[in-house]
Amino acid sequence: MYIILAKISVSSVDKTANLKKKYKADLVLKNKNSFYVLEEIIDAEFEEINEGDNEEINEGDKNNE
Repeated sequence: MYIILAKISVSSVDKTANLKKKYKADLVLKNKNSFYVLEEIIDAEFEEINEGDNEEINEGDKNNE
């Protein structure tokens, strides 16, 4: 999945490599008279930590001291 950082007219661009560098982009696509500068969205999994879990983590930290 990607997010569009910029849409730029083809006539105002010399090299797409310059666009990638300027926007720190992962990908540049061309559609008719426009370049689309894109950044990849990293899909991360996460687990919610409940209050009780925090106490266990804190106790573990005390045991390591």
